[in-house]
Amino acid sequence: MAGSSFDVWTFFSSMLGASVPIAISALLNSRFTLDRERRIALWRKKLDRLTDTEDLAGTLVEYVCSYKQMELPKVYQMLDQIEELAGRMLREEDIRQLVRDLVNAINRLLDVQKHHEDDRPTRAEVHEILSKLRTACIEATDKL
Repeated sequence: MAGSSFDVWTFFSSMLGASVPIAISALLNSRFTLDRERRIALWRKKLDRLTDTEDLAGTLVEYVCSYKQMELPKVYQMLDQIEELAGRMLREEDIRQLVRDLVNAINRLLDVQKHHEDDRPTRAEVHEILSKLRTACIEATDKL
């Protein structure tokens, strides 16, 4: 009996010895997987914000700089949306500043248009800021 009891003990200790590294490996793998999934989710969110900012800015500039009649409530809604998007990009200071500059230039363009003054210099400024914003978004996307 003593011999068979020793064999059972040896069997259980070897099983325990084999299962501990497996459990540790599983814990580490799940931790690394969760970290990787979190990084991918953050990367996608940042990419979506950059793309949304670039798209909305382009749409807004096209809408404001076209020569057709525009709906001002729609313009102001789009301005609010782009400011909100910029507010979510705390780590992208250059993009946030360019969005602020774009909103400011668009507001000035709307004022110039309202007073029926020559809006060509302000239009040029709006397009220049949009170009800088597009470049900054592309550079930020390339860094991802």
